[in-house]
Amino acid sequence: MKECKTPAWILTNQRSGSTFLSSLLNSTKQFSFLFNEHFHEHQIEMGYYKNWIPCNAKILKTHYKNVSDVITKGVIKKHHPDVKFILLRRRDPVAHTISQYFHRHLKISFIKKNQVRKIKKYENTTIPFNQEEIINLYKSTLTFWNNWDNFLKGEEHISLIYENFIKDPFRAIKRIFGYLELQLPEGWEPKNNIVKLENPLKERFKKKLQNLIKTNNIG
Repeated sequence: MKECKTPAWILTNQRSGSTFLSSLLNSTKQFSFLFNEHFHEHQIEMGYYKNWIPCNAKILKTHYKNVSDVITKGVIKKHHPDVKFILLRRRDPVAHTISQYFHRHLKISFIKKNQVRKIKKYENTTIPFNQEEIINLYKSTLTFWNNWDNFLKGEEHISLIYENFIKDPFRAIKRIFGYLELQLPEGWEPKNNIVKLENPLKERFKKKLQNLIKTNNIG
């Protein structure tokens, strides 16, 4: 087993840019372990974490809840005393909820720029507005972010905002490297061939959800 020199965990939730962030960090080739996703149910069933805790990882709150009663923060720090946490979150919980809702119904995480047919299909697709499902998803989204905040209470960490990261990925990676006390390789540039997916329904759904939040005094 290779030595873990830079233990770092990306803490996040679905549809927050963590796949893109992980791919950029991995592309720098400065980490002995890749930033992969952990704590899926199948990984737990196969016994991945009986005697081993990942060094570099991206952790979705939806997955971490599967092991949070056993793999506590204390257990994590026992295995990796120098672990550093990177919180990647979205500024707008309403937009985040609608993005998750689309992902849940369309099963599409991201599309590359050269996949023109898929882009058009996504832009023109229609899905129903399920009020109960969307409200529950919004509430669970707020809960997940609150849970990460509680996890990080009193803990040194760096916080990245999805909206800023997408606008300027290089600045975000440079900031992470500074936090991890690493030197970003000279000449490294972020490669971005992923399209930010849009659909006219997203804005309509956002407005509907905002009205529901206001009407029902949610959040």
